Amino acid sequence: MSRKTFREDLAQVKALGSFERLSNVGRGDDDGSISFTYTLPSSTQTIDIQASVDASKYPSDHTYLVYSTTDSIPEEVSSVLERSYSFSAGLSIQQFLRTISERIDAATMGNQESVDSSADYDGASSVDEMDLGDDDDGVSLVDDMDWEDDNDSVLSTVMDNQTAVEEMRSDLRRAKAAGFRVGYLGSLTGTVIVSLSCRIGKMGISQEAMQAWDVRSKDFLVLLIRYPKGYRRFDRIPESTYGKEELAIQMRIGLCDSYKPCLNSAVQAFVPDHIKDLAVSSAVADSVLRAVFIGKSIEDLLNSRLVSL
Repeated sequence: MSRKTFREDLAQVKALGSFERLSNVGRGDDDGSISFTYTLPSSTQTIDIQASVDASKYPSDHTYLVYSTTDSIPEEVSSVLERSYSFSAGLSIQQFLRTISERIDAATMGNQESVDSSADYDGASSVDEMDLGDDDDGVSLVDDMDWEDDNDSVLSTVMDNQTAVEEMRSDLRRAKAAGFRVGYLGSLTGTVIVSLSCRIGKMGISQEAMQAWDVRSKDFLVLLIRYPKGYRRFDRIPESTYGKEELAIQMRIGLCDSYKPCLNSAVQAFVPDHIKDLAVSSAVADSVLRAVFIGKSIEDLLNSRLVSL
């Protein structure tokens, strides 16, 4: 029912089209994502934005990971997108779009006070009031909720999840700044697959090598990193998991026409060959991860050696 509700809400919002500076509202690259275009005030400049959502938890326990697919955007807009997790959890699609639009409006027009103090919408969880920015002015999760003494483990879990989400967003921003296309698939606070990719044509590979490896300049070389127990930085991965079959992280590499594969294809990449679900063949063709020359050898090296370096 959650995914159905998500799709119905998205269709309704798309039909209404009631946002002054938002256009092209619709389904994003994956099922469970939203795409839209924001037009800057007093300007013709547009910014393409996507928001990934765990649709299975919609409409109350979901979160939004918001990022721009436009290469160069104003710093004020980037700041709003980076902090969107702190004010968007639990919002309906319509509430989310209204909130993100109003906050970008306020930031680009220099009204930072409006950005910091805009009212929460009904239905938002307590996480909405958290300020995950660099300052300490926001309401903390600990102060906002009345925790009993026996709820220490719950508080610890929530704070661990918050830290993991912030670290992932920070790391993805750094990867993007280094020139990679980035994205994630799955749950922000559970099993998540991070996608890093680069177009073959930007890698300086000769035409002869591309022909030998059966790749095209327009293809994306994609690295998928799966975190079965939630995102964690390499320095926090227990040494006891190095080289073990039950890894804290797992990596796959392949080719894709898109900068990241669809969720179904990404999940299938981590399933053993003898039990793979053939349903992946029904996915959109340009979002399917394909095998790459010597990919298996590279995967073996990454999974057995990279984390321990």
